[in-house]
Amino acid sequence: MSSLVNLISDSYSELWQMIIRPPRSEYTIRQLGPPHFRIGRSTFKRHDVQLGNARGHKLECSHFRPADDSKWPCVVYCHGNCSSRLECLDALQPLLEVGISVFTLDFSGSGQSEGEYISLGFHEQQDLRVVIDHLRSLDCVSSVGLWGRSMGASTTVLRASEDPTIAACVMDSPFSSLRQVAEELVLGGAVAVPRFLLSMALRVISGEVESRAGFSIDDLEVIDKAPDAVSPALFAVASDDKFVLPHHGQDLHNSWGGEERKLVILEGGHNGTRPPKFVKEATEFLRKYLHEAADSPEPRIPKKRKDAPQRRRANRQEAVPETLAGNSSNVMADLIAMGFDEETASNAAKRHSSAEGALEYILRQSAQECAKMGSTSMQAPASTRGLESAEADAAHPKADAVPEREQQLVEQLLELGIERVQAMEAAKRSSSVEGAVEWLMSQGHI
Repeated sequence: MSSLVNLISDSYSELWQMIIRPPRSEYTIRQLGPPHFRIGRSTFKRHDVQLGNARGHKLECSHFRPADDSKWPCVVYCHGNCSSRLECLDALQPLLEVGISVFTLDFSGSGQSEGEYISLGFHEQQDLRVVIDHLRSLDCVSSVGLWGRSMGASTTVLRASEDPTIAACVMDSPFSSLRQVAEELVLGGAVAVPRFLLSMALRVISGEVESRAGFSIDDLEVIDKAPDAVSPALFAVASDDKFVLPHHGQDLHNSWGGEERKLVILEGGHNGTRPPKFVKEATEFLRKYLHEAADSPEPRIPKKRKDAPQRRRANRQEAVPETLAGNSSNVMADLIAMGFDEETASNAAKRHSSAEGALEYILRQSAQECAKMGSTSMQAPASTRGLESAEADAAHPKADAVPEREQQLVEQLLELGIERVQAMEAAKRSSSVEGAVEWLMSQGHI
């Protein structure tokens, strides 16, 4: 049995990194846009701030709010596991346009914040608590809502389950159970693995995760927290999500403790671009409840559903087949007895003359499939702003003679919605975004 555990440990040794150390998002502060900008005739600023979490890590944060520090509702945008605060940019302008400021952060272990590992919500929800406490101490914030995606969405569920005064939540592609995601990832791969081996593999991976990041896979049964959350909630799931299957969001919606809840089904996979229709719907959802909460003299605590279900997942212990303890010359028969399908057993038996060698081959193939799926799915969400910028560059090639500073100013003006011709003319006459905007206004262009 010990040799089998060692074999599983060696085969799946790198998969713990998919959970706690996926590729880290790298970016520059300049990519967050100018520190002062206009939308229509309103002026805004980006205030960057560092907050300390309970584990002593510095969290890099940004608060996009009115330049005069008017008191507005605020949405905290919570990014996914391979992402950063840049992810908020698609939602930024729609929210500001309806009178909601936006606070975004790099969770510990992500982006430019300190920390070596992420935890898919276990520690992130405490980072989020620090952020909410900070916002509630500011005179320029009236009410607080949350908008999360993937890891950020599950983090939102966990935080909302402990804070009923959160005005509203938007959760895009959350997972309901980390163990179930891992099981579905392995069992849904091209190489079928029997459940007893899967259970053993997950125990090995969970041990690696716990020794490094201080939490267990089974600590993230998010579904068990959903009945305690009562804030108005909008869930979104992608029907073509192959990484976190759509039922996760549907299960959380069904288990949500509050009466106000809605489920939106869209397309775009786990990290694909979200359609403008959804962004608008999510914005309107938050606008309604955050402004209602801001106008209320006392914190509003929504009613809890009387029929909210409670669910606890049973820990399955898969029996190890007796075949593993014996020695048989029929490798294919041994593999089938272990629970492998005939095709998998046949392919492995053709490559190895021993059951141990064939089993090692299958496990490594399974691990490679999981890693391939993970590397494909765990990308920072696609940004429509980035796509639009690329399309504009293709349609209007940059002239080599344009100075770099001037070109940077043009790109910043394009992000504010200024037409390219006008942006280029303004960039020739000004050295800053503020100056360029003032010139465009004086010419009647905006």
